[in-house]
Amino acid sequence: MATVSPPQGTSSAGSKGTTSAPRPVRRKASNAPVFLVALLVIGFFVAISAVIATDDVAGVVNTFGYFGWGMAGVAVLLGLGIALRRGKAFLGLGLVSVGLLLLAGAVLAGAAPLFSSPAHASQGTQAFLQQNYERAIAEFRLTSGGDYFRKELPEAYLKYGDQLTQAGNYQKALDQYNQVISPELKPNRFESQVPDARARVYLAWADKLDKDNARAYSTYSAEQKASLDNELLNKYDAAINAQPSETLINQARSGVRNILYRQVEELKAQNKYQELDTLYQKISLNYLDGKPQSLSELESRMAQNYLEWSHQETTRYNYDSALALLQKAEARYTSYDPKKVDGVVLDIIDNFSKLAPQLITAGQYDEAVNRLEVALKTYGPKDKTNVIALALLNSYVEYANDLQARNNLDEAKNRFKQAFDFNQKYSFKDNRPKAGLGKIYLSQAQDAEQKTDYPKAIALYRDGLNTQYFSQEETATAKTSISRSYLTWGQQTEQSSNPDRALEIYREGLQNNIFDAASRPKALDAGGTILLKRGTDAEQRNELEGAIKIYNDLAADALFKDSASAKTLVNIAPKTMFNLSGKLINEGRQGDNVVDLAKLTQARTLLISITTSYARSEYASQARDLLNAQINMTGKLLNVRGEPLGNRPVQFSTDYKLCTATTPDTDPDCQGRKEGIAAKGEVLGFNTAADGGYAIKLNPGRTYYFSWQERNGKWITALANNQPIAAVTVKTDGLVPLKYEYRTPTDAPQ
Repeated sequence: MATVSPPQGTSSAGSKGTTSAPRPVRRKASNAPVFLVALLVIGFFVAISAVIATDDVAGVVNTFGYFGWGMAGVAVLLGLGIALRRGKAFLGLGLVSVGLLLLAGAVLAGAAPLFSSPAHASQGTQAFLQQNYERAIAEFRLTSGGDYFRKELPEAYLKYGDQLTQAGNYQKALDQYNQVISPELKPNRFESQVPDARARVYLAWADKLDKDNARAYSTYSAEQKASLDNELLNKYDAAINAQPSETLINQARSGVRNILYRQVEELKAQNKYQELDTLYQKISLNYLDGKPQSLSELESRMAQNYLEWSHQETTRYNYDSALALLQKAEARYTSYDPKKVDGVVLDIIDNFSKLAPQLITAGQYDEAVNRLEVALKTYGPKDKTNVIALALLNSYVEYANDLQARNNLDEAKNRFKQAFDFNQKYSFKDNRPKAGLGKIYLSQAQDAEQKTDYPKAIALYRDGLNTQYFSQEETATAKTSISRSYLTWGQQTEQSSNPDRALEIYREGLQNNIFDAASRPKALDAGGTILLKRGTDAEQRNELEGAIKIYNDLAADALFKDSASAKTLVNIAPKTMFNLSGKLINEGRQGDNVVDLAKLTQARTLLISITTSYARSEYASQARDLLNAQINMTGKLLNVRGEPLGNRPVQFSTDYKLCTATTPDTDPDCQGRKEGIAAKGEVLGFNTAADGGYAIKLNPGRTYYFSWQERNGKWITALANNQPIAAVTVKTDGLVPLKYEYRTPTDAPQ
């Protein structure tokens, strides 16, 4: 209730005469509550009408929320107005109205969010089912988030992108797919579908660009074609980079290949082989789909490009580059088109034959030889005219010539030998290797000879002669030189107190027919002199046996027996041999007693050797006299018990005759005898002494038969198989006495 103040200038204390307070003035009741209720009722019906008209429940709910905030704001303003008026009503509304407005605004503003999120979700779902994915996205974004941002919203973006792709709105479609994989919506189960979806967009986009420009493509300028191709390639690359399924990647790769192969035709027309190879390499690295036919097509194209490129390099004399290209072509044709390999190989062979002279001219001998050797192993069987082999032979020769010019003779010789053997293997009849070898061998041999290195000189001369490297003129020079070297070498060695080695040198030269007509007699005499001196030196040391052996060896030596020294043996050797035989006889017997039979036998051998080997020497007759002297023979005749048969006639004969019953009486040998053996030839007869002993001289070199006479006058001869047995064969020496003791096979009386 309002309080009324007293009039100004009067005091409330002085108004004692007043017994009651004045009644307050009654004010008219406020219409604010009625207004608010009416406003809410009107708002409700307006909202219902809006829902029916717009089918947007969530929008109406949100509007109520905004309306509530508006009411709360009005309440705040009314409250401020009342406060400024010190509690008095403002615009006819008091504190109660303010409270009601705040309460209503708080209810509307607070309740609106609780109902708007489900409403948006419901409306989004309805829009999704109606394939109105754009509105669905908008509605789902107005929800409170949560599951809608992990399921419904990513799916709506994905579907919307697909819808835009079909409509040809490719960039906007890509934007929708990007939303699916944005950090805001991750993780969700639709992320894995994005790579394929994006790839389909790029593929569709590229397909549309290709179709839209197909008819007019041939009229485009180079810049326009390049621009279109780049745009298409960017789309296909983008599809590949999206990392979709293999099927989509291969579709993109196929699209790229079609564009690049279209560019290939342009480059082929301009003979831009390097650019073509770069393009093919790009396809090989990035745009094959794993199908055999795709790889085969690319390899065939690459091989053909290498082949044509190599022809261009050949015409420019770039044979090395041409070979590298041809070998690449060969490798590809071998795998994918073997029928074309032989043609490529012929080009390779031709380029090798042209490359070799180029390398040689540049001084690259090693490279020329090494590459041609490899080429020959690889392509030789198909090189019917031996083009590579001829080029290799020439490379060997030129390499050797260069080494020889630089005085590297040993290495040059090796290369010439290589060329020589190679030339013979292929029967090229190239005389250069032989001529080069002959020149080097002769030069090295002469150099070694000048340095008194005769073994090396001889080896080189001999190799040159044995291998027939020398020309006719060089052969004559070499033969003279090697003869001179052998002789000088032998003389030098002999002078250095090594006669044994010198003799080996002379012998080697003679055996190999090294010495020429002028040097051979000198070598013979030099070797014979060494041998003769060995003998005379041994004789001076009283080593007669050693001296004789040396003389005999010299006389029998196939090489030195014709030397001047060997010819003097007729005056030297017999004397030594006779002296030695005399010494051996004196040492071998004392009278008729043999002291050392071996020495007597050795003496006999020496005497015989004098008579045969030196028959014309003065000692030959003396040796024959000793050998032809009669031989003393002693013996005994005993019976079977070893008892002597004394005073019995005995005969030694060199022949015999068998006397039988049919022998004529007039036979001079048998003299009427009808049985037994009759002595013939040289017959020596005598009687045994009382002790059965006898002594006789026999002629050397004869065989004698032994007979004796029994008491009854019958002559008995030792028989075997009814034939006389030879009693003794006298050797041709008068040096060794003989003994012959005979025991009768029967018990003959004494």
